[in-house]
Amino acid sequence: MSNRKQKVVLNGFSSSKNNIESGVPQGSVLGPLLIYINDLETNIKSKVKFFADDTMLCSLVHDPTLSTIELNHDLELIDKWAYQWKMAFNPEPSKQAIEELFSQNCMPSSLF
Repeated sequence: MSNRKQKVVLNGFSSSKNNIESGVPQGSVLGPLLIYINDLETNIKSKVKFFADDTMLCSLVHDPTLSTIELNHDLELIDKWAYQWKMAFNPEPSKQAIEELFSQNCMPSSLF
């Protein structure tokens, strides 16, 4: 989707039109799901990245032991969240887990 604009109208006054750079249109198939998972990252220590049909946890590893503890903590929280909301994650057991080392995908913007 591209070239979308929006404006706000309140009490008869309207803003100028601005470009929409992200989001899901009202009435779309993905809309309800994305609203449904908006609290998934509550209390998660890792950085969470959401994609249309995928979720990824990212962590900068300074101390492997601490990172292991934090990632396992996050996975336990996600498992409890999924149970609470009667959702199931499909980790695709036939697909090998991928570990990205030294990737800038997870680095805070202040490090660039």
